[in-house]
Amino acid sequence: MSFSRRSTRRSPYALMKLVAVTLLLGAGIGGGVFLALALIWHSLWGKGPVFLPG
Repeated sequence: MSFSRRSTRRSPYALMKLVAVTLLLGAGIGGGVFLALALIWHSLWGKGPVFLPG
């Protein structure tokens, strides 16, 4: 049984695409969690935290 020693090289474009998708997904999830926490804060204490307008 012989294994071929072929190197698997990924293109830089694929790596950049993976990084971009990861960053966008993280920003979207983080923004959603932040908005949910801000809405919960507003419903409990009736006003937004200092860093939110209003």
